[in-house]
Parts: sequence; C-alpha cells; structure tokens
Amino acid sequence: MIEGDLLLLRQVVARAIQASGLLRREVERALRLRSGSLTRLLDGSLDLKVEHLTALARLLRVPPGDFLRIGCPQTRAAATYRLADWLGPAAAPEAPAAAAPPSPEELAAMIRSALQQELAARKGT
Repeated sequence: MIEGDLLLLRQVVARAIQASGLLRREVERALRLRSGSLTRLLDGSLDLKVEHLTALARLLRVPPGDFLRIGCPQTRAAATYRLADWLGPAAAPEAPAAAAPPSPEELAAMIRSALQQELAARKGT
C-alpha cells in the first residue's frame, strides 16, 4: 500500500512540475537538489522528503497537503481518524477567511470583460 502511494505521489509531483511550465533547473534550485537530480527524485532513486514537498508547494503556491491528498489515495482510504481527533481542534490552524463573492454588478463586469477579451482574441487569429 505504501509503495503504491509513493509511486503515485512521485507521479503527482512530476505532473505538477510539468503543468507549472517551470524549467527543471528552477525546480531543482527551489528543492535544493543538484543539477540533474530531479529525474532521480521522480523515479524513486532519490528519496522524496517532506522538505521537497513543502518547497515545491511554496514554489507552486499550493498547500503542501494537496500533494498527499492527491498522491496517497490508498493511505487516505485506510485512515480511520483525522489528526484533529488526536490533537484536538485547537491544534488545527484556522483557515483564512474566504473572499466575499462578487456583487452581481461585479460579476457581470467580469463576464463582460472575459467575453470581450475572447472576442478580441478570435478576431486577431
């Protein structure tokens, strides 16, 4: 179970890096890897560490837990408890307040702008 999740986790990391459009060298620098080591990290020759996941999360501006949530489905499915069950709800940091939804006027303006941009792009092609 753990090996399967680790394989999938490395695949998720690879897909995230590819989707980001960043150069491999930029990612290696952010993860503090030697040049050319990213390939070894992704193929399992080099251990994937928490510091790698947190550095990549910071680089991509995503929560680090997203990697584990998406990349470890078998381990997640086997879980009976949540960490807050052990530590208590006070241990979990509060989520940042969600931004207020746009007003109907703001939403209409956003849609209008998006449509104008799309139409202008189509005229240009």
